[in-house]
Amino acid sequence: MTSPESSHEQVVDIWGMAIVNGDYSIGDKLAPNDQVTAVDASASAAHEAIMVLNALGMVSSRTQAEAVVNDGGRWNSLDPRIIAWRMRSRHGADQIRWLAQLRSAIEPMAAALAARNATPDECAHLSGLAGEMITSWQVDLNPGLVAANAAFHRAILEASGNPMFASLGRSLESALLVRLPEGLLPRHVNQRTLRLHDDVAAAIADRDAAGAEMILRMVVGQSEAVALAALAAQAEDN
Repeated sequence: MTSPESSHEQVVDIWGMAIVNGDYSIGDKLAPNDQVTAVDASASAAHEAIMVLNALGMVSSRTQAEAVVNDGGRWNSLDPRIIAWRMRSRHGADQIRWLAQLRSAIEPMAAALAARNATPDECAHLSGLAGEMITSWQVDLNPGLVAANAAFHRAILEASGNPMFASLGRSLESALLVRLPEGLLPRHVNQRTLRLHDDVAAAIADRDAAGAEMILRMVVGQSEAVALAALAAQAEDN
């Protein structure tokens, strides 16, 4: 028998994926389906799962035993769980584009602001992360490189001097980390792409706002193209 803790996590994943895939319509009540029954989830595990989905804005819980599906506009779409579900769903390409659009709207401006506002310590931190990406590079993608990349982009938002940008830093970092387990990164890393991160850090340290903005826009564009190509490759393999 599955443990209550495992059942709760599994039910969250099962229901979350079903909602994202459109198996439930807005206003539908959540109910145990064949997948939930298969993991032998207890009533308490199902209740805990509803509480998680309620916190994510995906459902509204009217009673402990009942919840209805919310409109997507109420979801916490920056939560890494929702991003991961969407990437695994039929909306995978849309999720990649949505994330790229958000990043294109925010990150280049944040880089320009960082070139004006970053402290010497923040500049050194960015340079160190860019260097870590390059030195940890190998033929096969590795988690250390991915973690350094995600931390780099978070650090730019934090160095912008805009607290509203900085507040998005953790969500962006989590969204970028999701790409590795979802297989949305290339097995082979382009060193030129890594060097562009070093160029961004150098532009920020040199107080070159226009250069930092331009280079980071290139980085985001490449990131979207790589993720879409990886998603297409997944579809062909399946």
